[in-house]
Amino acid sequence: MGSDDVASVRQLAEENVRLKRIVAEQTLDLDAYKILIEKKRLGPSQRKDEVRALKALGFSERRACRILSSSRSLAHYQLRRPLAAPTLERLRALAARHRRFGYRRLGVLLRREGTVVNHKRLYRIYAQDGLAVPMRRKRHVRYERGQAIEEVTSVDQRWSVDFLSRGYAEYSACK
Repeated sequence: MGSDDVASVRQLAEENVRLKRIVAEQTLDLDAYKILIEKKRLGPSQRKDEVRALKALGFSERRACRILSSSRSLAHYQLRRPLAAPTLERLRALAARHRRFGYRRLGVLLRREGTVVNHKRLYRIYAQDGLAVPMRRKRHVRYERGQAIEEVTSVDQRWSVDFLSRGYAEYSACK
């Protein structure tokens, strides 16, 4: 065996090791994906949990994200929304004191106190808690039945009928 043959055998052995590593990684990725494929990944929080599960199995974060085909920024994202409990309690107190105020006016009161809340979020909290102001009933004109309208016997006795009859007579004459 010559030096060229030894070099080509060494090169083939290195390529064989590299290919075996690739196949092993692919089968490992497939096994991990089979474990997680049983349930449907709907939201970002569920995908984040799956990345954590793969990391617990020994996968790196990059590899876990690549297997799940999600971005790495998803794995790092932390929700910055503060708890709504103090805001909700203050909103309830203001709504109890000012019963006829809607969510916009209550939002102005909260803003004056120093609590900054997005109006969409405030409305969501307001509606979920059932703080909506009840609709006012319409005021109807009372119509009393039973009073018969007296018949008109002469001109200028009741003006509404005179206007109607004269207007109709002029309207029909114009046609």
